Amino acid sequence: NLSNNKMFLLDKSNFEKRFDPQFYLNRVIIKNSIKLSKLVEIKGGKRLPKGKYYASEITNYRYFRVSNMKEFGLIDWNNLEYISEDIYTFLERYKIEKGDVLISIAGTVGKIAFIENDVENIILTENCAKLIIKDKTKLLQEVETFYKERIEDYKSKNVNNLAAKYYKRQFEIA
Repeated sequence: NLSNNKMFLLDKSNFEKRFDPQFYLNRVIIKNSIKLSKLVEIKGGKRLPKGKYYASEITNYRYFRVSNMKEFGLIDWNNLEYISEDIYTFLERYKIEKGDVLISIAGTVGKIAFIENDVENIILTENCAKLIIKDKTKLLQEVETFYKERIEDYKSKNVNNLAAKYYKRQFEIA
């Protein structure tokens, strides 16, 4: 039965793709693209548990925040907050590791940092996501090279060169 009060009766399960028209307006189609999820695993960070706070003294466990991400991918390692061992143990699955790409997703959205060295006992804030490169033999070297070139351009104050590389670089995926 059709109701006079309804224009359409649709079952969304009959649609395989997105049904919101705004998604398809002015859509840029990129040829030879690949889904990011085929290259990386995307994971979130975590906030401190309710009622828990940063440690008041130096510990072996730290907490990475968006404020630790500086311009052009630089990281302020000196201002990570310290956390207790019990908080670290509770949040351990949110730790960052060498090779992770971090992206801020709240606050100042879009900051990016690459963890190029071994790090220990650092938990990622819920305001960031981390991209874990699946096949490090194919992509990690490209990301490392790109990151190091950006830092060198920044240190030499070659900002024009930096912007050009940042927006034009394409990663080869063999």
